[in-house]
Parts: sequence; C-alpha cells; structure tokens
Amino acid sequence: MAGAARQGGGRSAGASVENRKIDTQKKGTLPKLGAQGKDVKSAARELVDNLPNDATWDDVMYRVYVRQAIDAGRQDAAQGRLVDVAEVRRRFGLPE
Repeated sequence: MAGAARQGGGRSAGASVENRKIDTQKKGTLPKLGAQGKDVKSAARELVDNLPNDATWDDVMYRVYVRQAIDAGRQDAAQGRLVDVAEVRRRFGLPE
C-alpha cells in the first residue's frame, strides 16, 4: 500500500524527504567518503547495512542521493571547481 502509514507510528512510504531526520552524529550512519579503493557496490552495501530496520525505499533512495551529491561536491573541490561565497552572492544579487 503506497502512502499507507506503518503500524506503530512509522513513516509513510510517501513521506517527504524534508521531514526526515538523519542522525549524522551516530558513528557509522553514512559510509566514509572518499575511501581509496572503495567501489560503489561496497559503499552501497555499507549504506544499506546502516539503515534502521524500519527503513523505506524512500530512505534508501534519499541516502544514495545524499551520498552521490556529497561525493560529487568533494570531487569538484579536489579539482578546484569552487566558487567563492562573495561571487555567488554577486551572481544572485544577494547582499554581502
């Protein structure tokens, strides 16, 4: 049943990502980033292994998305593809 709430107060399958709280302080919640020699399959297994038992498919997809976005940002930073905060503010017409 898509969108039906789980018994016992769990999240619904259609719960919005913004309403989720991920405990990033808990050791082992997310796989280590940028680990040398770590393939995607191993990182995905570790990510899934660290999900709570009541995780939904949305939880899995959200964690994969976050991991991919962070890895891409780290790779950009390592390759010098950065924009200074003052430049971003200028481009978007924001006050400094």
